[in-house]
Amino acid sequence: MLTRVRTDYNRLIARHEVAWELSMAALAVIYVILGFAGDAAIGPASAWLSRIEAVVTGIFVLEFGTRFAASFDRRAYLRGHWIDLVALVPTIREVRVLRLLRLLRLVRAAAGIYRAFGVPVLHRVGWHLQRVKNQIDPRTGTLLGSILLGIVLAAAAAVTLQEGPLTFDQLGESIYWAVTTLLGSGDASFVSSLGGRMVSGALIVSSLTFLAVVTGLIIGFIVDVLLKEGQGMGVAGMSGHIIVCGWSATAREVITELRADDPLREVVLLADLERGPTDSAAHFVRGDPAVSEDLERAGIRDASAAIVFPQQPGDDGDMRSILIVMAIEEMAPEVRTVVEVANPRNVAHLKRAHADEVIATSEFVAHLLARSSVHAGLVGLVMSMVSGGEGSELYRIPVPSSLTDLTAEEASQLLRRQHSAVLIAVIRDGQNVVNPPGDLRLQAGDELVVLAQSADTFRHR
Repeated sequence: MLTRVRTDYNRLIARHEVAWELSMAALAVIYVILGFAGDAAIGPASAWLSRIEAVVTGIFVLEFGTRFAASFDRRAYLRGHWIDLVALVPTIREVRVLRLLRLLRLVRAAAGIYRAFGVPVLHRVGWHLQRVKNQIDPRTGTLLGSILLGIVLAAAAAVTLQEGPLTFDQLGESIYWAVTTLLGSGDASFVSSLGGRMVSGALIVSSLTFLAVVTGLIIGFIVDVLLKEGQGMGVAGMSGHIIVCGWSATAREVITELRADDPLREVVLLADLERGPTDSAAHFVRGDPAVSEDLERAGIRDASAAIVFPQQPGDDGDMRSILIVMAIEEMAPEVRTVVEVANPRNVAHLKRAHADEVIATSEFVAHLLARSSVHAGLVGLVMSMVSGGEGSELYRIPVPSSLTDLTAEEASQLLRRQHSAVLIAVIRDGQNVVNPPGDLRLQAGDELVVLAQSADTFRHR
């Protein structure tokens, strides 16, 4: 019973992750504002602020406690959420500055947004942030935090000794002054002695040094991201895109054709190249299309289709294509796979690997050449029907509800009148009925192959 409750609770959070993190981020901002506003408030206002702050604190305690209790790996949860625990420090002025850590919930909320809405740039930057985070030794953060804490405590102790009086209250005020000075907003009138001013100057120098280090890290991160993106070492971060697996002259033409057909269509090139082709309009991801990790970086789970090209002539190239199709089918079976086969005898093997479409280029060209030698002009006609740009092209669409139960002849007339389209074939149960008989009655679940100016004319009908 308890396991079921924990599972349902974790599923609830995962299902509403964006809304959850945005709510916690909003409360984090309120939490920090209340913490510092309470210092200036007096009388009834201070009491009300304290009550509101207690309620917000209770919400954070409840959230942290329930999620910790529901976690199946509590050590891992603590490693990933220790900042949330540190931010729930007692509400005393001297350590209230630690509540700024709670603002890191804003970063977590932003991460949830780019995961949910699939903004490519945010997704790529987030992936690089995670990559850098994984490369950093966790002890580095602890060391830097210990150094900053040591500077604050040493400065506070020195100022208390210089300025007096030697009381715990004064030490707390000195700690608060040291932290705010380190952040660049300290009260200059807090110290008056020569020693106090020297400590204040040392804190200011430390603050500038810290700022320079942070700025350098940010610039270094930006340069690293640009270099990695140029080398294809990032991620696609897209959704509904088409992945072109492998690079060749044909792949270049396919990418050009895809962009000409729809300039807004997102295309990802996944190939083992040193750098992305300069004449390609696709986003380049360097990797092996047969490797799961590289397919993951290309966004295979969110893609709409994948086009696979043989990288070697003959059977070796086709065997490699079979491995790529099998990897895609294992990770994302709903993604449509279109494969160019080098040897027509391997079509059956690719079909057994569950490739959706297999094109034997040599056979297709042979058939087209043979027909064109007898019937002049067929090459230009076929090229016009299958290429994007201006004019009418072939489209495969689900049968519109308005055409269900009509005969092919009635449907052809309606398509011509309402959509300026020509019915070429009916696809039923995987079988193509080209130039369908006039008395063939269309059914729900059928698909139509039509010649039309655009597929958009069939939408919202």
